[in-house]
Amino acid sequence: MKNRHRERLRIAAKLFHRHKRGSRFEHGIIAPYAFDNPDPDRLTWWNDAVFIVNDYRVMLSWIHPRYAYDKMVRDEVERCMPQAEPAAFTIAQLTTKVGRSRRNKPQGSRVDLSGAGQAEARETLRRRLSRAADFRIAPFMRSSWTPMHRLVELCAPVEIRSRNDLVALTVLARRLLKREVSLDEAFPAYAYTRDDWLAETAD
Repeated sequence: MKNRHRERLRIAAKLFHRHKRGSRFEHGIIAPYAFDNPDPDRLTWWNDAVFIVNDYRVMLSWIHPRYAYDKMVRDEVERCMPQAEPAAFTIAQLTTKVGRSRRNKPQGSRVDLSGAGQAEARETLRRRLSRAADFRIAPFMRSSWTPMHRLVELCAPVEIRSRNDLVALTVLARRLLKREVSLDEAFPAYAYTRDDWLAETAD
């Protein structure tokens, strides 16, 4: 049985593409970001593109597995922050005014996580977890619909250093959406691991 909500969104997306005018597709895509002075050895992390499948638009959001790995590290940092690097935090004394002299009476203390102390502690923990974490990122694709597009999030181990690379990525995404190829077939037995991360981020 079809999902009625999803089907309504799919029909709306097709109507949006049918009536949309003025879109500038070059080589079959809309690329929102320019590729100025491309570096052939630069590691790339994410990019976006719009392309057409059948009679609707696909909004593609691509990330490299290294981006997903880094996000997992940063998410772990946020989870661990209350226990992170107490020496980097500042301790503020809490007081209250008492008596006619309005002298300060100690009421305890609190940890101040704002400002430079928090940033330093967070960065220290991020560096530590970057070396110690042991995540495994396999390619994945997620898809959903809006009234204007089919939204596709694709995590794939390719480098997008030029417009031609982005066009090639949309070709792959189109084939994946049409089930002409699977991620397992496109990237057999691939996983981004701690070894990859350490090799790429070594100073």
